[in-house]
Amino acid sequence: MQRKYRIAFLVALAATLLLSLFVISRWEFSSDFDEFLSVGDPDFAYYQEVWGYFESGDAQMIIGIKSQENVFNQPFLQRLLDFEKQLMSLEGVKFANSIASLQNQVKGIIRVEQRPFIQVSKPDTYQQDTTLLFKYPDVSPKFVSPDRKSVCVFVALEAELPADFNETVRKVTSDAGFSNTYFFGLSIAEDSYQQTLKT
Repeated sequence: MQRKYRIAFLVALAATLLLSLFVISRWEFSSDFDEFLSVGDPDFAYYQEVWGYFESGDAQMIIGIKSQENVFNQPFLQRLLDFEKQLMSLEGVKFANSIASLQNQVKGIIRVEQRPFIQVSKPDTYQQDTTLLFKYPDVSPKFVSPDRKSVCVFVALEAELPADFNETVRKVTSDAGFSNTYFFGLSIAEDSYQQTLKT
């Protein structure tokens, strides 16, 4: 009688294994974040809103900031965070983002949570935070250089900008104490073109 149950158990186990292999072979994995969240999820709406700011290269500006030392120090990161807030208060700016405010999408028990990559107010966690930050190819080197001495601030812009917008951004950048800076974007190119025509 025991032998009969063993054979039945082994047959059931083999059938379960075959069914599992069939089901697993039909699974599809995607790294597309759009498929990670359901359309009705509020986190998906937030993701779509932020992504919408950067879909078109026409309506964005990138500000490159070089530092003499490692950018992962509290005074620099705090200035960078304050600078982002100043930028977002300008007319024509929809959104600004850098390593000082960049959020990491972490899947929690119930929902996806937003956590900062760098906890600016906690310098004792910078080593751990930067290790995590550099694991994401969409973050490094786009937001911070591999040598950790340069950062980019991505700025999403409205379609219509005030006439003095680029001058204002340069002034805000200088007022924040950043002297070694580079500006990229359509609005900067248009300004350069206008200046060339005037000469």
